[in-house]
Amino acid sequence: PINLDPGWLGAFAPYTSTKYAMTLLSLGFQQEVANRGVQVRTLWPATLIATAAVGMTAGEAGLAMARKPAIMADAAYALLTECERFANEVCWLDETALRHIGVTEFDGYANDPSQAANIQRDFYVGTF
Repeated sequence: PINLDPGWLGAFAPYTSTKYAMTLLSLGFQQEVANRGVQVRTLWPATLIATAAVGMTAGEAGLAMARKPAIMADAAYALLTECERFANEVCWLDETALRHIGVTEFDGYANDPSQAANIQRDFYVGTF
């Protein structure tokens, strides 16, 4: 989702502009195809996700404060299989999508269970 906190744009202008563009294109595409019965959704992580990219940039400490990729898979599955429940919005965070279907416990997604209370928010979620 687009976060207009100027800190994000100032710190990472090229990357931020591509993130914003992806969201804007999705919103535009939804408008273009809405009358054809097609639904468009975007899904962004609310927190760091334990990926190779996070491991390369943030190391083991970053991976410890990340969630497993399974949270994205579960949220994507919900968006794809329960379309009617998500019909009013295009842009979703993984956590928000799962809460929308009744999931309230996220500690099981912690990449390092001992750090479940210290999961780091992803870029663009919250203020810079």
